[in-house]
Order: sequence, then structure tokens, then C-alpha cells
Amino acid sequence: MARIGTSAYKLDLLALMRIHNTFYISLLELHNDNKLPSQRAEPPPPIIIEGEPEYELEEFVDSRLPYNKLEY
Repeated sequence: MARIGTSAYKLDLLALMRIHNTFYISLLELHNDNKLPSQRAEPPPPIIIEGEPEYELEEFVDSRLPYNKLEY
């Protein structure tokens, strides 16, 4: 796949497809590996440390500061 200009991509397609290999950006979307998008995977169970559940985070997605209290 190669970007062509600011609004199109040239895709590596099989020759037997017999279609033009350049597509406008709005026609493309990211691949979704989820076979059943309406079903969500359950999060892993928490680790219990000193009787309290704890989770390990990979990253913070967003945060805000309403009423001077930090929320993630």
C-alpha cells in the first residue's frame, strides 16, 4: 500500500481482481479482526492485593478535571 497525494492510496491487489488499484481515502477503513462486533471480550479478572482488586493498565486513553477531581 502506498499513499498517493493527500487523499488516495494505491493498494497491492491480486492481478486476477481486474479492478483499478487506487482508492479514495473515504472508501477505505481499518480492518476489524472481530468476527462478531456486537460481542465484547470480557476484561481479565483483577489481581487481588491485600484484599483490594488491582488492574494493570497499558495506557490512559483520556482524562479530565471536573470540579478539581482528576478522572481517567
